[in-house]
Amino acid sequence: MRRLEGKAAVVTGGGGLLGGAFCRALAEHGASVLVNDIDAAAAGQVAASIVAAGGTASSLVGSVGSFAEGEAVVDACISRYGSIDCLVNCAGRAIAQPLAEITEPDLMIALSSHVIGHFACARGAALHMSRHGGGSIVNVVSRAMAGWRGHSAYGAAKGAILSATVNWALELAAAGIRVNAISPAARRYEPGEEFSMRMPWRPEPGRSVAEMRAQTPPPESVAPLAVYLASDASDWVSGQIIFLGGDSLALIRHPMEDRFAFRSEGWDVESIERHFRHAFETAIEWPSMTAGPYRWFDGVGS
Repeated sequence: MRRLEGKAAVVTGGGGLLGGAFCRALAEHGASVLVNDIDAAAAGQVAASIVAAGGTASSLVGSVGSFAEGEAVVDACISRYGSIDCLVNCAGRAIAQPLAEITEPDLMIALSSHVIGHFACARGAALHMSRHGGGSIVNVVSRAMAGWRGHSAYGAAKGAILSATVNWALELAAAGIRVNAISPAARRYEPGEEFSMRMPWRPEPGRSVAEMRAQTPPPESVAPLAVYLASDASDWVSGQIIFLGGDSLALIRHPMEDRFAFRSEGWDVESIERHFRHAFETAIEWPSMTAGPYRWFDGVGS
């Protein structure tokens, strides 16, 4: 069943590992796909592979790090295919440096390639979609939002996109525009390399974290979620952050207050000091995307 027949889609970062998988899946389901990337060869290769398989696609080389560039990508899709029905914001660069080593230019690269790029393209797409009956915007976030040593710039940028996703969903609902985010788990596999769809969650006896991460499935396993969110079947879904990794499909909880403690006269330093541990000890969580017990009850660094 071709779920996107007659629809036009843009995928930023479409020449990349995950973006390419999204492009091919959208095209397989009938969408005309504009493959945007700063890497001309990669974007062209993805578009050519779609055309060779009988689909409709073209490439557009360029950054989305400014509003003008983002809007140009949206305009190109409308010019070539008559509309933009789905935008998949997948462009971005992962900056992997600890706080003590990160520079201002590094941080700006992370923010411009992720946050500004998502805002620029979403704004352009929303302006068109609001005049033409709605559409779907799909952002890409990461479990790095929950903590990944050495990736604070990347995690912070993805956290900003999570916040933007839920805000845009509220703003754009009246125009029939759905906004959701995918938090994917995927890695590159060499041709012929075997993989499992089982997604490990917690450390297992005799296996390192690196060994567990090596079991992460290929990007094609995440692409069906992009198709679903672009299709009319998901016309009731908006403002959701959805994780997909192998055999695991899950909602990521929205940031909100949880596990309350109340004191009628309000809180001062002494009362917080006295009650904080008793109130929250059983609810406090380890700050990492690799789930595990909280380790600092005896002092941070212990």
